[in-house]
Amino acid sequence: ISVSIYTEDSGKTPAEMQQAIDKLPSENLDFIIGPLHQEQIPTLSNHCRKHNIRMIVPFSSSGEQVYQNPFYYAVNAPKSFLLSDAADLTMELFRNGNFIICESNEDDKLAQTFTDTIALRFSAFGSAIKRVNIEDNTNRWLEVMSADKTNIIIPNSSSIRVLNQIFPQLNLFSGNHPEYKIKLIGYPEWQTYTYNHLESFYRYDTYAYSAFYKNPLSVKTHEFEALYQKNFNQLTLNSYPNFGMFGFDITYFFLYHLSTFGDGFEETASEIPNGPFQHGFKFRRISNWSGFINHEVKFIHYTPEF
Repeated sequence: ISVSIYTEDSGKTPAEMQQAIDKLPSENLDFIIGPLHQEQIPTLSNHCRKHNIRMIVPFSSSGEQVYQNPFYYAVNAPKSFLLSDAADLTMELFRNGNFIICESNEDDKLAQTFTDTIALRFSAFGSAIKRVNIEDNTNRWLEVMSADKTNIIIPNSSSIRVLNQIFPQLNLFSGNHPEYKIKLIGYPEWQTYTYNHLESFYRYDTYAYSAFYKNPLSVKTHEFEALYQKNFNQLTLNSYPNFGMFGFDITYFFLYHLSTFGDGFEETASEIPNGPFQHGFKFRRISNWSGFINHEVKFIHYTPEF
């Protein structure tokens, strides 16, 4: 297998970009990982399409090239795809719950799109979703809660400020009505709030959807960190996501599965199992002539059993 990892400084003119890309190998090259910068994608995509080279784009989640280039792999799915997949997963797991959207004054368009999508999915089953404002009193919360079903509460913002408000409200309600079952549904950003709210996540049986997850408690994670430090004489960056794991998961997935399936890789890309450190992959074409988008989404589940 022949691989090229492509990075270039931003700010190059299109002509300079083309000259740099023309120096890349084009024969018998299985895939290129890159580029880093959004503005370089069209030029490199044209090169890969011309020479039938798989182009794995790790960072960008935008651009029309995935619709035009059958060799294009978008690792970071466009937000619209991620939100739709997360909404489908939510409905698959919690369809029979009592859905409540907790509204706030935060202007979080992505989170609001997620809750709006949930509301549409819910209405398709002939049911109306309930709404409560984060500042409403306990009596109003009691009106929207169900004593017979599990109450699925989804804030319409991923902000930590909203969680700072919602947990005192839930604590007050649960203190007065401990018989009500509550689950909290949230967002990828909640992974960064565990320092402040981990105990509350556990208490309210919290689910946060995400395309990636690094489990800080797993032996696998500690082994990776130790090997990374041994090989590169430094720790992985304290980043979100962890870029050391991100790069490893991408490269290993394509190296292993191309060596296993060869030319049949594209036909099986959506079904290939993988055991990632952080990022999973479930690549699917948008159409017969398009590239692939990663549809992997999961819930991180903080259970009452810790």
